[in-house]
Amino acid sequence: THPYYIRGRTSVSVQYSDSGVIHGVGDSTSISVREGDGQIIWENDRAHAKPVGRSVGTAISMVPRSNALISGGVDGMVKAWDLQNGKLKKVIKSDGPAIASVAVSNNSQRIAVGDQSGKVFIWDLESYRELRSIETNSGVINGLAFTREDKFLVSAGNDGLVKIWDISSGALHRTLEGYDDPLMSVAVSMDGRL
Repeated sequence: THPYYIRGRTSVSVQYSDSGVIHGVGDSTSISVREGDGQIIWENDRAHAKPVGRSVGTAISMVPRSNALISGGVDGMVKAWDLQNGKLKKVIKSDGPAIASVAVSNNSQRIAVGDQSGKVFIWDLESYRELRSIETNSGVINGLAFTREDKFLVSAGNDGLVKIWDISSGALHRTLEGYDDPLMSVAVSMDGRL
């Protein structure tokens, strides 16, 4: 068997590829890419620096219809990896506050990362050029998701608010309230509902 759990390691982020055959696991410092049955394709135990204290671990997101995986870590770095062999393709961001969440647009053209300071950064995935940064005032951004048509980005933070951002302008489109505790993730269904 190929265990998903390894003593002393906590999985922070798990995602399946669009084919459902390969999945990635991000934990405190490493990335593991596995077949659907759990067999390891590649693993990098030093993908990101080791977290200190109660900091976040490694956030990951696979790029739909592509051979790439994006990761963000406590070291503030955002990296692009070859999904098949684990080779580093590009360091997209090299410093700053710890990265808590990573999302890739449905059309595979943009990536978004949320950090512990409450900022969200959006990059063009082809050129790796930063398109926009958004100050959310939400504390740690624990979850991000693009809407189905990639017009909006949804964030979930420690302030217990879900915020919907217009990607083209960076403006706050809508805030959803009613949660008393920090929000740890967010998802958008195929019909566009949160």
